Amino acid sequence: MVSMFALAYLINMFNDIAYSPDDIAKLTQGECILLASVLCATDTVAALAIVREKDFPTLNSILFGEGVINDAVSILLYRAIEKLIEGMEGD
Repeated sequence: MVSMFALAYLINMFNDIAYSPDDIAKLTQGECILLASVLCATDTVAALAIVREKDFPTLNSILFGEGVINDAVSILLYRAIEKLIEGMEGD
């Protein structure tokens, strides 16, 4: 969550710097948060490529499990924020 909010802040800040307020390419704050929710999941592919399964089976399992959990959290964050934004637009 901390990573997502920090990333959303940075995306929003650079979005404000790069685009004028009336530019149609500028992301809304909701879109910045959605983008951050997708990008905040860390990827363990590089670590899994280095750690050989037959040499370090426990470490490989831990890294694989962490990658799966990170992806699941990212999906849940995205869906939760998407529903929150839809609820706010409906009011």
